Amino acid sequence: MNEKITVNISARSVLVFFGIIALAYLAIVLKGLILMFVLAYILAVALKPSVNWLKKIKIPRVLGTIFVVSIILAIFGAVLGFLFPILFNQLNNLYDNRFEILNSFHALTESLPKGLSNDINHYVDELPQKVGGYLFGSDILKGAFGVLSGFGGIVIFFVITAYVIIEDSTPMNLIKKYWPKKTKEMALDSLKAFEIKLSQWVRGQAILSVAIGVLTYIGLSILGVPYAALLAVIAAVTELIPYVGPWLGGLIGVIVAFTVSPILAFWVAVLYFGIQQFEAAVLVPRVMKKAVGLSPVTILFVISSGAVAFGILGAIISIPIVAGIKAAMDTYLRRVNG
Repeated sequence: MNEKITVNISARSVLVFFGIIALAYLAIVLKGLILMFVLAYILAVALKPSVNWLKKIKIPRVLGTIFVVSIILAIFGAVLGFLFPILFNQLNNLYDNRFEILNSFHALTESLPKGLSNDINHYVDELPQKVGGYLFGSDILKGAFGVLSGFGGIVIFFVITAYVIIEDSTPMNLIKKYWPKKTKEMALDSLKAFEIKLSQWVRGQAILSVAIGVLTYIGLSILGVPYAALLAVIAAVTELIPYVGPWLGGLIGVIVAFTVSPILAFWVAVLYFGIQQFEAAVLVPRVMKKAVGLSPVTILFVISSGAVAFGILGAIISIPIVAGIKAAMDTYLRRVNG
């Protein structure tokens, strides 16, 4: 016996379906702008404890926010003013000498088996283009840097950051206003756990990046490696990517040193290895503690997913976001289970 199956689709369901599609399309179109807001929120969460401390000593929240953001802007400007001329000169020299460096590297690999030598040379020849395309070829990065480009974009970014701090976390205010009363306290505790984890990661990772950059610069300068400042900045930036980043920064340094001599490349490899061991044994236990709270396998999966979806910035910011979500879920489950 054939039975007719009737499916009733309400107008509300149709509107919800097309609303989701419209939101997804809008998110794709505005992904650069959305990424800027996410970065501003992460920075705001990291700076909020300082503003809260100033509030405890009777400094109004608005004035405290302006003070803290001004300090960050001053540090950013000072560092940029100091490093930019050095990095510009080293990048300019590196670009002018790129063919000479590649030829030196090719000469050093001639003693290797022909097939292996050809593969290595081919990879090294394409490395600058691949790295540049990976870092700056992403549409998301173009959108993000397009929004942040120029003085006006930087001002907008810090204004958004300041607004989030002054409002004492806009997501928290939304929960207070619109979340169901029955589970509102659990939701607020979960969001607090998320922001604490996010703040711990940002502050800890900033300290690690600066420390690794300084140690790398000192070590490379002592060894006489060319482009020491540039390589130190690369090491500091790649330090933001757990597990994978330090190896990438070290590989670039070794390749540059190898164009001078294999012996120098060996000592540079020893230097990077020593810095990583010092970081793992001394810095990380004291600075990061439980700032991440994710297993190595989970971290690698999150980094890969973030990189595929949002490029290099996605790989960097995906870790604190997922760690924060895990902390929020743990807090919520503890409240639910008593």
